[in-house]
Amino acid sequence: MGPARGSNVNVAACQARYRSYDVRTNTFLGYDGVRHPCNL
Repeated sequence: MGPARGSNVNVAACQARYRSYDVRTNTFLGYDGVRHPCNL
């Protein structure tokens, strides 16, 4: 199965940009300590 939401998200771009990116939830850990959706 792919990401829970945002199936059109560029997973490779998110992984390249955010070291904390989680493909299962399509989120990354921001500097504020909160997980944010990746919309690249």
